[in-house]
Amino acid sequence: MALYISVLTVATIIAATIAAYWHSFKKIQSGRELLPEADMLPVQWGLLRGSGVFFLFVLFHLGASLIYITVWGRPDTSAAFAGTAIMAYGLNLITLTAIYLNANSGGDAMKALGLKSLPVVKALGIGAYAYLLFIPFQLIYGIVVHTAWSLLTDRPFPVQEVSDIIIRAEGLSFAVLVVVATVLAPFFEEVVFRAFLQAGMEKSLGPSAGIFLTAILFTVVHGAHAMLQVFPVAMALGLLYWRTRSLAACIAFHCCVNITALLLLPLLPLA
Repeated sequence: MALYISVLTVATIIAATIAAYWHSFKKIQSGRELLPEADMLPVQWGLLRGSGVFFLFVLFHLGASLIYITVWGRPDTSAAFAGTAIMAYGLNLITLTAIYLNANSGGDAMKALGLKSLPVVKALGIGAYAYLLFIPFQLIYGIVVHTAWSLLTDRPFPVQEVSDIIIRAEGLSFAVLVVVATVLAPFFEEVVFRAFLQAGMEKSLGPSAGIFLTAILFTVVHGAHAMLQVFPVAMALGLLYWRTRSLAACIAFHCCVNITALLLLPLLPLA
């Protein structure tokens, strides 16, 4: 059943991507923009405060792992991973509070972070639409990287550890990990990395450096096994936020990436 769902997912994504590109082609022909400019407040923070929030985010994730290991040992189970993730995001509510207080210095934190730059439904649609436009590049990039890896090394291609953990998960642990991957991670990571860190870096270093450095940091925190897969996604998210200034659009894009990955997990053993 899971394999059937994965195959159906692939077919649906292909059809939706073709439709998105056709729609884009028609919009370009008509002279209309694909992603509209958004309205938001000037950024009131820079590289220093953006970096501070990033390190706070990482510190709480490391702290959650340390607490879990200290109290329960280090069992290699999906339940342990789910418990650590929930604890990490619970601690990072403090990080979100710090972000809100910094962003609110301009008088409207939600607008400064990009939550009011576009209507929510429109922003979510733009994020999903941008993801469909990104898929062909991601497929070509994946083929090239996998081919180069197989030619240059005899080792198996690195796969993010969380993929193996989710495949083995059952019951409540599986449900928790799905919520973490599709809701908590996209929301927390986009607020921290795009709305605050990238915005601060762009103000201090310019858009190109801000997008690139944020993508590097985003890739690093996902672990060595995930770097090759995550970096192009991070760059796409950075460009999307720079172009739309919509946090909701980035969250939608991130959700689509993670949901697709979950739906395709049954195909991983075949690959």
